[in-house]
Amino acid sequence: MSHPLFSSFPSNRCPAWLCPACESVSLAIDASTFRYDMNRYTRMNKHHGWFDPRDYTYIFSCMVQCSRPECREVVAVSGIGFVDDIWELDVHGHPEPEYIELFQARHFYPPLPLFKTNENCPEKVKTRLTDISSLLTAHPSAAANAIRSLLEVLLDDVNVPRVVLTKSERQHFLKLHARIEDYPHLLGTHYDAFMALKHFGNAGSHDGQPIMQSHLDDACEVLEIIIQQLYHKPADISGHIARLDKAFARK
Repeated sequence: MSHPLFSSFPSNRCPAWLCPACESVSLAIDASTFRYDMNRYTRMNKHHGWFDPRDYTYIFSCMVQCSRPECREVVAVSGIGFVDDIWELDVHGHPEPEYIELFQARHFYPPLPLFKTNENCPEKVKTRLTDISSLLTAHPSAAANAIRSLLEVLLDDVNVPRVVLTKSERQHFLKLHARIEDYPHLLGTHYDAFMALKHFGNAGSHDGQPIMQSHLDDACEVLEIIIQQLYHKPADISGHIARLDKAFARK
């Protein structure tokens, strides 16, 4: 499933974006602020016979606001627009296209959360996630590199060292690959996920394989699962246990 930040939407319906203040799916487009216009390519070519309705491209901007009365945060959004077609049958049963204008955001300010985090997620991790979100839709390679940087912070939190001593008692700074490959016992079931995200981040750092939206979707999904599991707080059931022991344990 595509991440909501990549969603295409009509001008009257906001995607399921998270509010940057309260992390609720509660943002709504302020219709009075929605503006869009054809780009130069469209204005110069729309009168030619070869120009198809699906060749229209736009630039848009708007404000969205949290609908929760106790929040009401506002976000500035801008991006691109295009025309898509939906084929339906006319009164004679013949297929005909209906053209609709859709939009995709490229920039948000303030940046939107990638996903909800629990209360145990450290601020340093939340800050890195915000950095990734701010790059995701407009600069995919930079976003991949930012994910790679976040892995270093996550490895710190599972006690994977950044520096080891050599046999000659000199400090040796470990590269990210070594921090993952040499400490599978600390990463446990997360080892494969860390290594996959490391490879993905390398593509952003070294101009390797082109990064597609589907790659970003997968990376965000993996990252969300890792973070939710690393900073999961087990439910406190000690009170329930104590009451059951008091009622039923043999004295």
